[in-house]
Amino acid sequence: MDVKSSENVVVPSTSRGLRIIVVDPDTASLMYTVAILEEHYYKVTAIELATIALSMIEERESQYDLVIAEFNMLEMDGFTFLKHILRDRDIPVILMSHKANVEIIIRALEEGACFCGENH
Repeated sequence: MDVKSSENVVVPSTSRGLRIIVVDPDTASLMYTVAILEEHYYKVTAIELATIALSMIEERESQYDLVIAEFNMLEMDGFTFLKHILRDRDIPVILMSHKANVEIIIRALEEGACFCGENH
């Protein structure tokens, strides 16, 4: 299997081209995440507002393979966002938070997130 390696990150070549929508109200954090993903050949859509991201996912559901979202968004929390996404579709969701604790992580996983963790 071909892999691309950069600073302790190994990305299988089979993941290249994965279409990811990233949602984060913090512009700097959003752009940082996008830069890392694009460096590894992912196709990334960056959105600051959860409501706009939900509309885009609903309108173009088949265009996204993965959702990565900040838990603490302006219009809603990560649980509400997750519930809206998973209501009618089966798309993997990763929730990240600057203030993640064990209770939030466990609840997010129980409610359908494929991963929930702390970002810095």
